[in-house]
Amino acid sequence: MKEDTFKEKIFSKIKKERITPLSESYFVNKYRILWLLIGILVLLAILFWWFLIDDSIEFLWMKWYQWGNLGFLIFPNIFWLILIAILILAGIGIFRNTKVGYRYSYISDVIMWMMIVIVGSFVLKGTGIWPNMHSFLVRTIPMVSSVIYNENSWNDPNNGRLAGTVVEINTDKITFESIDGTIWNVNATHAFISPMISLNIGEKIRILWKKNGDSYFEATKIMPWFGQWMGMGGRYQMNGEMMHGSGSWDGMMR
Repeated sequence: MKEDTFKEKIFSKIKKERITPLSESYFVNKYRILWLLIGILVLLAILFWWFLIDDSIEFLWMKWYQWGNLGFLIFPNIFWLILIAILILAGIGIFRNTKVGYRYSYISDVIMWMMIVIVGSFVLKGTGIWPNMHSFLVRTIPMVSSVIYNENSWNDPNNGRLAGTVVEINTDKITFESIDGTIWNVNATHAFISPMISLNIGEKIRILWKKNGDSYFEATKIMPWFGQWMGMGGRYQMNGEMMHGSGSWDGMMR
């Protein structure tokens, strides 16, 4: 009797509110869209995870050499961490609206997403796409280098660092145009040169140096542009042979 009364109430409410039943195809398409969104969020999280690794390696490398105050290098790492966290939380929220999402706790979801991002990043690394997406993003969207990486913080010759473009290369020096348009002559005879640099005219690089005069500097380290720490390496002419890897200016000019 109670069951009949309950059914009557339900049917009465449906009729009164004119509720239209949804077709099966609606739910099929809904779950397809949800899984598509989850896939996109996973790929983005993997992408930004590689950006974080890239920038963290640079930060640790600079820290190892104790190159002054590194506060200007911390922000990109924090930015990517926050972005990854947002993507994971958004993905968990969508996942919990799928047919299987309700079965797991939030802690299980977080662990599962982190494992997918970490394992997925190493699986996709072999394609060469993910590491080079970082430099591609920096090259195509100027705001990334100017805001996220605060490129102006590298326009600081008094603290031994500059960023800009190679104008001319001679046997013992690089002529270099910094971000603000100033031309500098850089002695690179004993400089450590990153394996990610080809050192061509027009190439954007960053230089750590010590000052020898008003506009003459002796480079200690020549580094790639932002987002290229784990990108494709350049070729160096060392002792008459083409090689990949770190080297010195002496080796490159022989």
